[in-house]
Amino acid sequence: MSMRRTGAGFRALPLLVLALSAVLSLTNCESKSARAAKLLSRAESMEETASPDSMIALANRVLKLDPDSYEAYDLRGRGYDDKGDRRAGIRDYGAALKLKPDFVDALDDRGTDYDFVGIFDSAVADYNRLIELQPTNTDRLLTRGLVFQELEKYDLALADINRVIQARPNDPDAYVYRADVYSEMDSLSKAQLDYDRSIKLEPNRVLPYYHRGLAYLDHELYDPAVTDFTRVTQIDSKNDGAWEGLGDCYAALNKFDMALLEYAQAMQWDSTRADLWAKLGFASWQLGKNDDARRQLARALGQRADLIGVSADSVKSWLGRIR
Repeated sequence: MSMRRTGAGFRALPLLVLALSAVLSLTNCESKSARAAKLLSRAESMEETASPDSMIALANRVLKLDPDSYEAYDLRGRGYDDKGDRRAGIRDYGAALKLKPDFVDALDDRGTDYDFVGIFDSAVADYNRLIELQPTNTDRLLTRGLVFQELEKYDLALADINRVIQARPNDPDAYVYRADVYSEMDSLSKAQLDYDRSIKLEPNRVLPYYHRGLAYLDHELYDPAVTDFTRVTQIDSKNDGAWEGLGDCYAALNKFDMALLEYAQAMQWDSTRADLWAKLGFASWQLGKNDDARRQLARALGQRADLIGVSADSVKSWLGRIR
């Protein structure tokens, strides 16, 4: 008896269709997953050379194929970081961590972003979790110490940096950062010892001279600050921070002609900084160069969002007093 006549074939067909659909569905899922993995691999291999927008676009394509790809969220977060959009980076790292709570790369990157935008308590929370997962990660121990310094929790900062120095006694940077904490605690003699230790380990590095110069400047010790900033310019003539530091020293000593020269030198290496334009304008004003001062202070106000260490109100006040 034929299948057609008994209807057995018709009863078997739905089962065959369901099985075929299941196979096709599984094949499609595997295909999407494979494509997502290939795109992710491609994106990671291109990360050093591709533009941030390209990385974000590739991450978006991966997420369309695999919405649960925590690596893609992390990749897109790094793309946003490279564009300067740290808050978007924080959101994507958070999405990655929801999918994989122990994802150390995302914890590290989000902690860095929180630190960058000044949300220090959240940065500490991420670094705490990261150090729990990686107890021997002295780099993040040092970073957490620096965040504690920003929060003026100096005892906690010193505890972290001391652990780093214990693990890495020949690390010249660690001594510099501990010296900075001592300086902020008004323990300048202890700070000087650590700056000296760093210089002894590596005599021709910018970091200890520059940071010691800043410490001397903060403590109004202008002559040794000038010596240190000058040493930095001898090691790295393009270090705009050192030229600016020299300008700050001379301005504090009311030597505005010399300050103007140093600020102008700093401008050669970074002409985009609003605070530098403000300092340049103030020095020009003090020297009676009013037209220059107006132009320079107006430039600073035009970039007021980037002003650091000089308030927009101060710049406005200076402009209003120029005749």
